[in-house]
Amino acid sequence: MLSVIIPAHNEEARLPITLVELRAHLDHQPEPYEVVVVDDGSTDGTERILRDAATRWRELSVIVQTPNRGKGEALRRGMLEARGDLRLFTDADLSTPIIHLSRLRDALTPTTPIAIASRHAPGAVIEQPQPALRRLMGAVYRRLVRTLVLPGIRDTQCGFKLFTAEAVDVCFGPLRTHGFGVDPELLLRARHHGWTIAEVPVTWHHVSASRVSSVRDSLAMFRDLLRLRRAARHWPPPGPTAPPTVERSGRRLTVRSRAVRTGVDLVVERARELLDGRDHPLMIALDGRSGTGKSTLARTLAQRLGASVVIGDDFWAGGQDAEWDARTPRQRVEEALDWRRLRAQVLEPVAKGRRASWRPFDWTRGEGLSERVLELEPTAAVILDGAYSARWELSDLIDLAVLVEAPEEERRRRLERREGPAYMAAWHRRWDPAEAYYFSDVRPPASFDLVIRN
Repeated sequence: MLSVIIPAHNEEARLPITLVELRAHLDHQPEPYEVVVVDDGSTDGTERILRDAATRWRELSVIVQTPNRGKGEALRRGMLEARGDLRLFTDADLSTPIIHLSRLRDALTPTTPIAIASRHAPGAVIEQPQPALRRLMGAVYRRLVRTLVLPGIRDTQCGFKLFTAEAVDVCFGPLRTHGFGVDPELLLRARHHGWTIAEVPVTWHHVSASRVSSVRDSLAMFRDLLRLRRAARHWPPPGPTAPPTVERSGRRLTVRSRAVRTGVDLVVERARELLDGRDHPLMIALDGRSGTGKSTLARTLAQRLGASVVIGDDFWAGGQDAEWDARTPRQRVEEALDWRRLRAQVLEPVAKGRRASWRPFDWTRGEGLSERVLELEPTAAVILDGAYSARWELSDLIDLAVLVEAPEEERRRRLERREGPAYMAAWHRRWDPAEAYYFSDVRPPASFDLVIRN
């Protein structure tokens, strides 16, 4: 099967013609296919257009994630949840015509599992060039990429790249870049694994109304490039690639990446890799549903890493039971954690090497903040323990997002021991809908750096 993945943000004007062109081409190919569009927090009519198209096109599936998380995160989710043996991602404007897919496919070999479209390889044709400023910024960025991380690659930014399923697992599973600078990391991970990359000349045309800002996004991409260069020095040597596992629940399909493994040792191993040569604290978020054993895991990690633990419940903002019960699951997720206070009072000071201080929520009264003041001196690592701790509003400060899972029966047994059997029905009615929404629509398993089965 072939999968075509499209990240989209506010693309109501350009997507309709792209979908028509894709279908006209793919319907006439001999192999089965799917098209996966990831709506990355659009505020226009993008989702409506996609939902309407999906009713008439059974091969089209739509993933909606809110808020906007960046092209890199949209690509990561779409590529990991796709099912194809070959997976192509393309920009929503289809600047590279879909007919060039066959060229990329022909370039794949057992040691070259990635083929990328290039506007600057010999034989490429640019029918409609970019404006002069965009061309200048692009030339500077290409030179920096070749100098800093990827010598020999002429064009990392053309949004038309083909991966085998194995290459998706290796390159997208541990992906850390969320924005437009995602492509160099993908290709560097491929090279780090010992693979070669085929650069294929294509015909390309610039489409106006691009979502990339020449100055703002170029500066962000440059910062991503410097971070990538530093981080790559500490990547572990490549090992054998385990195939992804597929889990199906009703119509929902989840493809687990290589990062999904069992054991606290994996978290320790990854944390130590990230700590090597680091001059500021490592932020680890342990997220997961109630009863999965996050607090036990946090204590174990703290002992082994010499880390401090911050309890997410200190920043509870969900109000009293009656207020909580009146909210929708989405509202509960948005309001359960005072992430602004957590960010301002703990994460930002610690990231700068300063002492953090905060007043925890007063659970004895069930409202307001305690008179106690907690303080935290920066340590090598800081662990955030609690549901919703890896929420996207904190992602720029979190270095390692870990999802803690447990078998459902075991999770319920733990909750019953903790809360008492008389409260169980009310507990599940009160908390399960919000957690189910968060871990399916907001922070699905494929979006975490690691998934630990506890």
